[in-house]
Amino acid sequence: MTQSSLRFLANHPLPFEVGTIAMRPDGTAEWRDRTALNFTFDYVGTSVLAAIEPTPEGAQLRLDAALAPMPYSAEGRDRRRDVNAIVAASRSGLTHGQFVLDSQHQIHLVSELAIGSPVTPVALVTAATRMLIAATPWIALLRRHLGPVAAPPPAASLGSNLGPNLEPNPSMAVASNAVTGPGA
Repeated sequence: MTQSSLRFLANHPLPFEVGTIAMRPDGTAEWRDRTALNFTFDYVGTSVLAAIEPTPEGAQLRLDAALAPMPYSAEGRDRRRDVNAIVAASRSGLTHGQFVLDSQHQIHLVSELAIGSPVTPVALVTAATRMLIAATPWIALLRRHLGPVAAPPPAASLGSNLGPNLEPNPSMAVASNAVTGPGA
């Protein structure tokens, strides 16, 4: 007879540490050694990758969030200079982390924090929250200097008969009887 998952959990001491319980194919639970755990979550519209690595003292939590592309100089030299200054200042001013550029010139928030044992779900969420609270003003500053993302220029409307110089162009005219349906 297999032991139920609830009975398994009830017969073990609390607290349960993150990454120490696994489910077998038959649906029963089993204890295992602490292992690395990776997951993602959303924070203010940005996907955050989280990695938990066990250590002798508990675990190391690492967060990585791709925030935005580094603006090109052609988009604004002052803007690029300001964003570079914010990225550089984050190395000494941002608690638990910093902004870094990847090889595709994406700006990432990378934060790390040690979690003492036991590494419970509450301890994990608390550590992630501490890092994100510390980073929030920096993210806001970065986004303010990045400015709004420029929308692509509007495409010419299908019904427009204006040429590139905004003058009527008969070759671009659309027949008015092309619209069909009720009331057409």
